[in-house]
Amino acid sequence: MDSIMLDLKKTNKKIMKLLSNRYKYMKLNITPNQSKVLMYIYENNNITSNDIGKWVHVNKSTLSKMLNNLERNGYIIRESSKVDTRKKNIELTSKALKIVKILESDAKKVSELLMIGIKKDEYDTFKRVLEKVEMNIEREKI
Repeated sequence: MDSIMLDLKKTNKKIMKLLSNRYKYMKLNITPNQSKVLMYIYENNNITSNDIGKWVHVNKSTLSKMLNNLERNGYIIRESSKVDTRKKNIELTSKALKIVKILESDAKKVSELLMIGIKKDEYDTFKRVLEKVEMNIEREKI
């Protein structure tokens, strides 16, 4: 029996493996999930760990480990917010900014690779189906 959940999971796993292998080959020393976090921080200002957690959809423990690793490896710094000292803003280091430029370029290459043999109308249909799946999920929030 076909299952959309298994199909999506299998495809996601293959994409994550592809990215992981590419990052290892480029000696980036980050995981695909860490790369998503770096890109999110890069694209947004005054980000806190709560903001990242909402966007990445991981539990606090997993996020904390990820941010600790990024900080330990010199990719992020955490500074107390000037507005609310209880909060820590997360910023990219110059080391991370160099990697972000590589990630942006590689994301374009990976997207092109994933689209080989897929026509625009096929991709448009795929996007519509994914939107419907997301709407179904949103309706079912418990």
